[in-house]
This record gives sequence, structure tokens and C-alpha cells, in this order.
Amino acid sequence: MIQSEASSRGWLYYLGPPLLGAVALFAIVGLRMLAKLSSLTRSPAVPMQSLVVLAYATGAGCLAGVAYVVLGRPARRVQVVGPYLAGVITIAAYMGALALASSHFSADPPVKDRSDFFLFAGITVVFGLFAGHSWFREKKTSTNAGDPPAV
Repeated sequence: MIQSEASSRGWLYYLGPPLLGAVALFAIVGLRMLAKLSSLTRSPAVPMQSLVVLAYATGAGCLAGVAYVVLGRPARRVQVVGPYLAGVITIAAYMGALALASSHFSADPPVKDRSDFFLFAGITVVFGLFAGHSWFREKKTSTNAGDPPAV
């Protein structure tokens, strides 16, 4: 990409996905916390832990957006598998960030041994393929120009 082409896209081209990821995860986790507000206020330590979890989730969403901008967007150019590759990259960044952060807010980490790693990686790839299919694939619009008009 030449310099003038990159500057003509604007800041939202680069900062949009990280901001969208952060806002989306903040909203999802924040709304779930509001729904469970009565149980969150029972212990004095839980509200602070909840804010930490909200911050980690927001950061993971931002990191997934950065991974998409840096690696996923260029991967979309690969013929046939590009959108799926972009989905796996994006979801892997999100899941990896949450796996690393979980040691700070959970006594039971999601990946303890090799079998956990393979299960975690498999789930990440499946969700990544689904995300690539639904988020990044070019939608084909058919006009059905050759079909006769419906009566």
C-alpha cells in the first residue's frame, strides 16, 4: 500500500476494529454484571474483582481488534481461505488474551496441561472459522437476472 493510499483511509481504518472490540466486550460483560448486580455486592472483594474482569475483557476485545488490523486484514486477501484465516487470527488473539489474564482473576486457569491446550486451541479454531465465515466473508448478492418474474 502506498503512503497516500494509507493516509486517505483515515484513523478509523486502523483504530476502528480495536475500538469496536473494546466497546463490544465492555458492553457485553458490563450488561451481564448489571444483571447479576445483587449477587456481586454480597462480598466486599467482588465489586473490585468485577471491575478487573471488566477491564481484562475490554482489553482482550481491543487486542483482538489490533490483531485483526495487523494480521487479519492482510490475511483476508488470501484466496478462498482468507476470511476464515482472519477469523481464526482475531479469535485466537481474544482467547489468548483471556487465557493469559485468567490467572489474575481465577484460581483455575483454562489451560493446565497438554490436553487442555489442544481442547482450548480446537475451540478457538472452531469459533475463529465461524467468525471468519460470518464476519469477514464477502457476501454474494444475486440479482437472479435470468429468472422469470414471480407471478
